[in-house]
Amino acid sequence: MTYFGMNPTDFETPYTDTTYVAVYDYPEMTFHTLIKDTRTGPAGSWYAHNGIFQVENGDLYIMSNLSQANGYSQSTKNAGFLRIPKGTTAFDEYHFDFEARSGGLKPAHIKYIGNGLVFAEVSTVENQTNADRWTDRDLKCCMIDLNNQTITDISEIPVHNGNGGRRFTAMVDKGYVYFPVTTSEGTFIYQIDPQTATAVRGAKISTTFVGGLFKLD
Repeated sequence: MTYFGMNPTDFETPYTDTTYVAVYDYPEMTFHTLIKDTRTGPAGSWYAHNGIFQVENGDLYIMSNLSQANGYSQSTKNAGFLRIPKGTTAFDEYHFDFEARSGGLKPAHIKYIGNGLVFAEVSTVENQTNADRWTDRDLKCCMIDLNNQTITDISEIPVHNGNGGRRFTAMVDKGYVYFPVTTSEGTFIYQIDPQTATAVRGAKISTTFVGGLFKLD
């Protein structure tokens, strides 16, 4: 479980120089150990449930963004990804400095697709300040390759504002990602090919907010 320190009164996050992962035994849910690393800050977007995910071989990755546009009150470390190898309780040498590779940008919301690929909304707001806090605005969509540590823009999807990201409404089906995007033209579902980082605009939805996207078999 990833977590961060927060003042419950004003929601300030004063401790942003370390990544914390608490390890519990399952199903007893008794505390086992605490994993820490100072190469990145707390894992995940602020209260968005996207701090840790597992890939096919059992390794775990954490995403840290310290994005003020997504709720943190300060940013003291670069956004990035770290890895916990399967069966261990420690980070290894892997460090994907996302902010350095992207020219100062931060991933806001992510979904692991498979084969080392992550679909993400990335904030295009550089040099964020407290004036940007909670705005979740001006996002572009990208494919992130964890293995090659590359970031590829999906140019067919326009820059848009997010909805806070507490539930990232992206569905994976038969190798494609389906994702709703709202702009001044309305809300459209995009079909995204993760392998080519390209997208096609599809159906228009008569709404201003999509809280979930599902397939009924």
